[in-house]
Amino acid sequence: MLTRFFSLWTSARRWVPAAMLGCVTGGLLALTTSCTQSNSTGTIRSTPPVAKPVVEAPTPPVAPTFECHWTDEPITIDGKANEKAWKNAPWIENFVIPWNTGNERKPVEATRAKVLWDREYFYYFAEMDDNDVYAIETEHNGMIWTDDCFEVFFKPAEKKSGYYEFEVNPLNTRMEIFMPSRNSGGWPRYKRDTKIDHDTAVNIRGTLNDWRDKDKGWSVEGRIRWRDFAYTGGRPTVGETWKFALCRVNIGNGIDTQELTSIAPYTLRNFHHYEDYANLKFVRNDAGGPTTAPTATNGKPFGVSTRVELTTSTVVGSPDAPLPFTVTKAFPKLNVKQPLYVLEEPGTDNYFLLQHLGYWSGPGRLSRFKNDPNVDTTEELWPSIISSMA
Repeated sequence: MLTRFFSLWTSARRWVPAAMLGCVTGGLLALTTSCTQSNSTGTIRSTPPVAKPVVEAPTPPVAPTFECHWTDEPITIDGKANEKAWKNAPWIENFVIPWNTGNERKPVEATRAKVLWDREYFYYFAEMDDNDVYAIETEHNGMIWTDDCFEVFFKPAEKKSGYYEFEVNPLNTRMEIFMPSRNSGGWPRYKRDTKIDHDTAVNIRGTLNDWRDKDKGWSVEGRIRWRDFAYTGGRPTVGETWKFALCRVNIGNGIDTQELTSIAPYTLRNFHHYEDYANLKFVRNDAGGPTTAPTATNGKPFGVSTRVELTTSTVVGSPDAPLPFTVTKAFPKLNVKQPLYVLEEPGTDNYFLLQHLGYWSGPGRLSRFKNDPNVDTTEELWPSIISSMA
């Protein structure tokens, strides 16, 4: 992230003088072509202004939409992605340098990825060609973007500013951060505040941090728990679309500067520019899913093909409604006004009774009566406890 910032600043420093020069040059040109001229009689005439060509603003790129398929199959996070669900998931392969043009959009080394989801987790798998796999950051939520790394960005609500960033490097060092807004402190402020369950596993096809040999690449498989997206409302529903980006930082022998690639159509060299994120639609073929989604048609209940009868439970109870009951007076002959508290008198068969004698204020009374269904009177112990009880 810091590298990206300084790259942007360097670009800005190069751009500003050119812009200022253009303003000055344009001003002098206008002055020489449209100023008035004097003739020998002293009269003034004006030359017509030079017409300027109309420059249309470039059309913003259209954000592509990718599909995240539901899985009923348990996924083991081992970096291999060899489950049937992964084999059926479509590849996302168009990782480019999006702010470049022409042949300069093509990266030195290729990347491809897949995504899945279920009731509890979002899953991702990325496979990266890399002839020099490099990583030295070992601190959780550290400066992982200074190594080779793979990144996932989520912005669930397009009209709200909060968004998520997840990173992992070939050492399997992870980062997960929720930022309530883009310019409110960023990584230094929120790296200690975010608590998200993010499990990953890495496979390296080569030798880590040895520039003298030639590696083949590395891959990462990860899962992120939906429950921890509570900052923005939790898990998506079937058919819902989130803004997202899959990104890669590639550093190594043969690459002069950080090579940043993504599937999102970024117009700026900044992975945090969420205005340019792609779309991710969460789909399920049988139209079922979490309890907040439409009911599945002949769909399995969250991956359980058959329900096994429980025979070892010690729970006593029934799913039926509770049995009907009625309330009866324990002391039907005792006329008590506004009782506040009833307490057993220790060592006796009597009860203490505390009453409020007024409606909104007034005195209270402490009395005693026998624990007998036929009792009809109380013994007054303290006729006026306080002058006012509210």
